[in-house]
Amino acid sequence: MKHFNSYRSIDQIATLSRGVSELQRELLEQVCEDFEMAFAKGEVGGKKAVLAESCLVMDALGDNARARLVTWYVNTQLREYRQVFRGNDEAGSLDNIGRRYSWFRRMLKTFEDEHAGIFPTGWRVNEVLANAFCEGTRDDFKGILERSMRRTDGGRIDVNLLLSCLQETMDFEQSLEKRFAAGTRASIDTLSSLEDKPLTFHGSISEAFEPYLSLWVDSQDKQLATMIPKYRIQPLLAADEEFSPQAVIPSSIELFHFYKTSLAQCAKLSTSERLLDFSKILAKYLDQYAQQVLLFFLQGAGGPSLEHTILVLNTADYWHTKHSTIGR
Repeated sequence: MKHFNSYRSIDQIATLSRGVSELQRELLEQVCEDFEMAFAKGEVGGKKAVLAESCLVMDALGDNARARLVTWYVNTQLREYRQVFRGNDEAGSLDNIGRRYSWFRRMLKTFEDEHAGIFPTGWRVNEVLANAFCEGTRDDFKGILERSMRRTDGGRIDVNLLLSCLQETMDFEQSLEKRFAAGTRASIDTLSSLEDKPLTFHGSISEAFEPYLSLWVDSQDKQLATMIPKYRIQPLLAADEEFSPQAVIPSSIELFHFYKTSLAQCAKLSTSERLLDFSKILAKYLDQYAQQVLLFFLQGAGGPSLEHTILVLNTADYWHTKHSTIGR
């Protein structure tokens, strides 16, 4: 009909155009009503063939028609999720984050078992469902975390719970990445467009946690602040350990392991400002270890013994050699 747009000043063509538009509108409304009735009455199983043919009609009506039907389907499928996890403080809390992901996996299985045959494969309705779920869940978490930070009753976010939720969320995102890895994906924003564009689930939910990773960085800062004074009062060698010209101070090995483990964890959780912040904290405490532990033993009353000097030099060389492997 686009070909005739420039001729709509002609009465016959204008009348024909209005008639076609009205017919398209009626078809659109009829298909939407058929879907709504079939799902409301639980008759989807017996009407799969009819509903599948109706989708072909929607394809012929254009992208806007297809987008309307898919959006309705997605909202219908996610209605229960929104009611349960947004309307109930306990169900929607971070403690029950696993229930959210279990719910979606069950819903996706229902789609594949009962509804996948209705929609054309090219519509990628399962992926649109996943995208809508992730967007809604991300917004939920943002609200939960913001409210937790505003609390004045001492019930703020527990750092260990925060990390546990973030890890579980990243695992869920990775599972979606693997599931929808093949081919170009269509996002819910492109349903009304002729173009498909790649969509990644990486960070689709977990980005809600990013601003709050500073809590974890602060906790690591506090932990390191207690470790350095403890190392300062420890003997350079354990009482039951013999001196060796190749030995290093045991606390340096413990500190190196802490650095390597925590930096790897931080890099896995965030590669943005939080990782930079944490690297600065590590640099600060490594300098403190050099000044308050190594240099402290060299500046003791009467000067250091030969064994202590060797241990300190070996330890400094150990860190010089190993520091480049911390992030590996």
